[in-house]
Amino acid sequence: MSRLVDLKRAIASQLEALPDVAEVQAFGKLFDQEDISQVSFKSPCVFVAVLAAPGSEALPAGDSRTNVDVVAAIAAKGKPGLAPDEQTLVVAEAV
Repeated sequence: MSRLVDLKRAIASQLEALPDVAEVQAFGKLFDQEDISQVSFKSPCVFVAVLAAPGSEALPAGDSRTNVDVVAAIAAKGKPGLAPDEQTLVVAEAV
């Protein structure tokens, strides 16, 4: 299995444990406004994607270090007494 896939799954697993998050989905790209209308999700949802791994650096003893660009996009539909943007802010603070 790819270490980047493992990383994405590990991040998603950690986010699923947050009390204000209804669902976490791994996503294959940067989540945008168009995706909201095309993807079914429980609200609020965190979409996790690995965007890039632009390079690595060799370290002593054969190890390496890689910079990885990861995004957690939050989408919410709102709920009584809490607008969607406010619901996303509650989740963003938890993340």
